[in-house]
This record gives sequence, structure tokens and C-alpha cells, in this order.
Amino acid sequence: MTTVELARAACLLLIVALVVVAVIRSRRWDAWLRDTQDVFAQHGVKLADHDKLRWVAKPVEKSEVELEGFVEGLLPPGADSERVSGASSSRLKVPLPGGGLLMIPPDLVEPLLGPLPPVPRVRTGEARFDATFSCFAQGGELPRWPSGTAFPSPEDLAFLQAHRMRWLRWNDDLLEVAFEPSSPADAVPLLAFAQALRRRQQGRAVSTPPAAAPSMPVAPIAGLKTEDQIWFFFAFGGVMMFSAFAPHLFDPLKDVVSLHVCGVKGIQLSNEWARCPDGREVMGASLLAAAWIGLLPLLAFRLRRNLSRLVGSVKPLKVSDDS
Repeated sequence: MTTVELARAACLLLIVALVVVAVIRSRRWDAWLRDTQDVFAQHGVKLADHDKLRWVAKPVEKSEVELEGFVEGLLPPGADSERVSGASSSRLKVPLPGGGLLMIPPDLVEPLLGPLPPVPRVRTGEARFDATFSCFAQGGELPRWPSGTAFPSPEDLAFLQAHRMRWLRWNDDLLEVAFEPSSPADAVPLLAFAQALRRRQQGRAVSTPPAAAPSMPVAPIAGLKTEDQIWFFFAFGGVMMFSAFAPHLFDPLKDVVSLHVCGVKGIQLSNEWARCPDGREVMGASLLAAAWIGLLPLLAFRLRRNLSRLVGSVKPLKVSDDS
């Protein structure tokens, strides 16, 4: 067998292994959702699988509050993707009458609001928070609940920072908060926080819930999701680039391709054609031969990563003291 044939056989085996691991991950994830349904329900949370967002959490009681588990490349509100980079985040969405509040990192103020923000900047009075986020509020002061207390309170700010908030926007009767990617267990305090805000809007005095998540069974990594599909797209493009240019640059690889395609060394390559020493045109075959070699390390890396995730997700319980 030639080196290319060995690489092709190895790639096919790795593809089969990746599919098997993905099936195992998917079944483990489905079983975990099923087995923890009652546990989450005891905390007032309903957790469901989602193809694009990995998982979505909602209150057990009828409500439009929702926590999206994983939003790929989420942009801050009103951001131009050409000027601001998105970040994978969890997003809490709370239908809430009122609005007029924006909290963003200082480096995003000018890209989002321009050099002269149209909304007055305010301070929360919490030095640690004000150093991390720039706050803008209509009317020049923080929103207030019917009871007269301001939002966010110092306890609210501590809660948001404990969950690694990226930004907050409350506008047009919808409060949205983006966090660094959360675990399913974090849905318990985050949804409790959302429900507390809704009750405050109704004039009820409700304290900020504890930020720590309860002890929950550790969630396994879900099966094939959008992240895997995106990885495959970019990996495929990278392999095609490799197969087109690498044999031109590395003589050992050029010889390997030549021995496989032509039976001898000496293949001649250009950007538009590939010819064996006997004059045969073998452009397609040479590209495919190089592609198998380029694909091999990518598949091996991906399998290693997926296996580590699979093994690492086999744990009994997690106490989320710092979630």
C-alpha cells in the first residue's frame, strides 16, 4: 500500500470512530435530560434539548422567560459585525415592561454608541462594577420599580458579575442579558433572578436570589451540534487549501502524491494542471491524494478532543459554588 492509501484507510476509520463517539454522546445527553427532568423541576426549571442552542431552560410555570444555553457568536445589541466581534454566550431573555438601560464593557461604547453617546451615562455606585461596565440610562438615572427601589441593586450587580455577565440591555419591554457560556445547573439561579425581576415589576418586594447553582448531576457534552458542523465546514476548506498548495511547497509530499498517482516520482504541478512524467493529466487524482494526507491529522485531533469530552463528562455530581 502507498502512503496515500494508508492515510485514506486511517481517515475512513477515524470518520467511523467520530460517528460512533457522536452517537454515544447524543444518547448520553438524551439520557441525562430524561434522568434529571424531575431534579430540575424541583427547582422550578424545565430543560430541553435544542439543535442550535444546545439547550434551552424555561420556568416550569407558564412564562415567556427563557435562558438560551449557547448562542454562537452573539453580538452586543446594535453591534456591527464588521467592527465588533461576537462571542459565544448564554442569553437570558425576560419580557419586562419598561426599559431604557444599557450596560456594556467600556471598549464597546464607541463602536456601539459613537464618540458622543445619545443616552446619558450613569454610575451604579459599585466601584468594581463601574470599572468593568459602562452604564447608560434614559433620563440620566437607573430605572426604578413601582416600589421606588432602583434596578440594578448592589445585590443584583453582584449576582450578574458572579455569573460573568457580558452585557445587559433593557429596551422595548424586553430585558436581555448575555453571560459567558453557562452550565445547565446555572439555569436555576438565572431563572430565579428573572422571576424576581418580574415580581418586582408587579410591585412586590423580592430579594435577589443566591448566585450559586445547586448541586446537579454534571451535564455531558451533547452530540453533533452547530459547533461540530461549523468545524467540519472550516476543516474541509482547510484541507482543500492544503491539497492545492502543499505539494507545490514540500517536495516529500509531492513525491508521495506522485508515487500514488503516477507510480513514479516526477509529477509536474501548476495552479491549473498536474501531469505524470508520461504526460497523463492527473489534476483531480493529485488533489484527492493530498487531501487524504491533510485530513488525517485533523480527524485525529478531533477524535482525541471528542474522546476527552466523552471521558471527562463521566462524573457523579458537581457542586457549583462559583457558577
